[in-house]
Amino acid sequence: MSCIQEHEFTVGYLFCGAGVGAYGADCAQVEVDGHRATVRNVGGIDFEQERCDTFTKLTGAKSLCADIGRMRPRELRAFFGPRAPYFMKWSPPCKGASRLTSKERAATKKYQDMNRLAVKAARKVLAAWKGDERPVMVVIENVPAYRHRCPENLAEVLRLGRRAGYEVSVVEHDLGEEAGLAQRRQRLTICWRDAKRCPVPVAMPSKKRLRGVGEVLGPLPFPDDPRAGKHHKLPRIEWLNAVRLALVPPGGDWRDLPPRGGVVAWLEARGLWPAGVDTSPFRDLVEEQLGTPVQQGQQRREVHRRHPVQAWAEPAPTVAGPGGAGLCAVEDPRPLDALGLGHSPRRGAAGVTAWDGPAPTVRGVARHDNGGAAVADPRALEGVALTHARGERFADQYRVQDWSAPGRTVTGATDVQAGAPVVADARPLDALALRADGRAGTCGVIDWREPAGTVIGMPYVSGGSTPVSVADPRLDGIAMGTDNPLRHRNKYAVTGWGSPSGTVTAASRPGSGAPSVADQRVLELVGLGQTATGAGTYAGRPGLFGVMDEHAPAPTVSGSATVSSSNTPAALADSRAAAALDALGVGPTCRNGFYGVLEWDQPARTVTGSLQVDNGSAAIADPRPAPRPVISIHLALALLAEGWEPPKGALAPAILSPLSGCWHRPLTTLELAVLQGLPPVVDGQPLEFVSSSDARVRSMVGDGIPAGGALVWQEEQLLAALKSKLGHGWSLVSDFWFRPGFEGYAA
Repeated sequence: MSCIQEHEFTVGYLFCGAGVGAYGADCAQVEVDGHRATVRNVGGIDFEQERCDTFTKLTGAKSLCADIGRMRPRELRAFFGPRAPYFMKWSPPCKGASRLTSKERAATKKYQDMNRLAVKAARKVLAAWKGDERPVMVVIENVPAYRHRCPENLAEVLRLGRRAGYEVSVVEHDLGEEAGLAQRRQRLTICWRDAKRCPVPVAMPSKKRLRGVGEVLGPLPFPDDPRAGKHHKLPRIEWLNAVRLALVPPGGDWRDLPPRGGVVAWLEARGLWPAGVDTSPFRDLVEEQLGTPVQQGQQRREVHRRHPVQAWAEPAPTVAGPGGAGLCAVEDPRPLDALGLGHSPRRGAAGVTAWDGPAPTVRGVARHDNGGAAVADPRALEGVALTHARGERFADQYRVQDWSAPGRTVTGATDVQAGAPVVADARPLDALALRADGRAGTCGVIDWREPAGTVIGMPYVSGGSTPVSVADPRLDGIAMGTDNPLRHRNKYAVTGWGSPSGTVTAASRPGSGAPSVADQRVLELVGLGQTATGAGTYAGRPGLFGVMDEHAPAPTVSGSATVSSSNTPAALADSRAAAALDALGVGPTCRNGFYGVLEWDQPARTVTGSLQVDNGSAAIADPRPAPRPVISIHLALALLAEGWEPPKGALAPAILSPLSGCWHRPLTTLELAVLQGLPPVVDGQPLEFVSSSDARVRSMVGDGIPAGGALVWQEEQLLAALKSKLGHGWSLVSDFWFRPGFEGYAA
């Protein structure tokens, strides 16, 4: 039996949104002297139905779709009950106060009405509940610029709280540092606290280390993996923007691209400009679209960033809703061979060691595909020995000497990459093949009237060093002539099939007199051994490819009877139907699993030592997507030159950045939600918002309070509430001790 005494405090949300912050705050619990305190979510109100539905789905609490600016106090009381929640948390719209909105636009009536919602909510809460029915603590969260852009509204909110008897505090802080998030999240928090019912002040959460983006996103599968749900799809961007991202350095944005007018030169200097392609019409597009418009000395405004690429190991900026001014892309260094395959590659496979980092263990079989056997060499390409821009290069490496120019100094090098000379041989290839210039006797023919060359031991017509053929002008006296009575008549003679043969001699070659005959039999019969008398029984090779009649007796069964090489037929013309064969167990199904395909979610058959697709169920219906193609910047630029765009429904190729060697890609909606502290899986299913529009979902994610930040703040507030309930006195706040009721606040 537990000795812990439980205490529960209620919390209600105005401007609840999709419940991102509520999801984290509802998980808070603290313990003090054997007492444990938790919170119970009693509901949230928002003016969009999709956000309310998602709030209920994430938190399990009820929700109400209503415009708080138009609600009556009695409607608030009817929703939350006759007694207000212990904690009430508001996060009114901050677009009108955000620095991402221009001052001119923020001054319009639409945004001024948004800024007034905090004041309207404060008035209605105070009107809905009186005395001890009011909430003990009210926490209002907004952007830090609210203090400067909406000073009148802020002053009125503070004044209303003090008049109602609340102790009021205002603080600017970073939720990212307090919760150890992977993003920076500067916020302004206003706190009303009823000092009579909660005398213990709320302390600030301690600061923690900011994590890198990769620490949070690394465990997730690659984008477009169906196992991660519909929100993990890579945003479909134009191919031009995909190339831009590849050329943006990690941690930079579009202003770090090469300047306009110098993009091609920048690419050529790094060997990135496509070769062998007509790029003249493409050059202007590159200079105009891939270059940054920021001129030298021009002020760089951090609030107007486009296509920023976040470094994998660095914390992200504030996660905002949709738009091109916030976090949108990340430098993904994970091995791309695992894209979409759902498996972890062997550690070190295709690994690249940092130039300034220690190398892994050197092994005898280290290769790029099984260990870190490659290095990220930061030295400029101009310094490589193969380029023509380096003064100290080895000038003869791979150098090809002109056929008509004098040669260089002859050295002892034997390798062309170490300086061995190479020449552009202009001689016709047929002359080279015959070696007519180097071995004069090759294929040579001696004139009949000229003396022969030196007789060597191994003369050949095509491979010797002296002619071994003679131009014989005689035509009449040759032994093979038609009028020479002394000729050998059987040389190359062919006897007719129906004529008697000549005298049989011991000659073994037709050129020396061996007899030849014009055989009129069909060649197929000769090959099958069916030419002799009685070929159907034993003569010749009667069984070669033979098929026996099922009603006739079989010939003698030999020990090596095969269909294609035996002396007896080894096949049978079986007329029985396939059904009868199945009944005998020798039909088409006798080897169950022939070309069988296993279902993904079914157990496999017995694994045998010789399992192949043609002798068992050795194939599987794999539902995982095909790997994403990975291409270089050269191919990406060539595709851009041709106006290519990824086909609809197909996975866009991943472009390896020439600057970092990583995939610079947009962040998915799921990744933004995970950076906000939401889990990728809820109740065993992928995280899913109640909306069919990805843009609206991203807006819900960006408008929410990070779950981790809401958690640490709720824990501090819950700790103050529990201590107050237990009657604690003096409290340590920051570096000072305070007695309840005498702590100081600065608004």
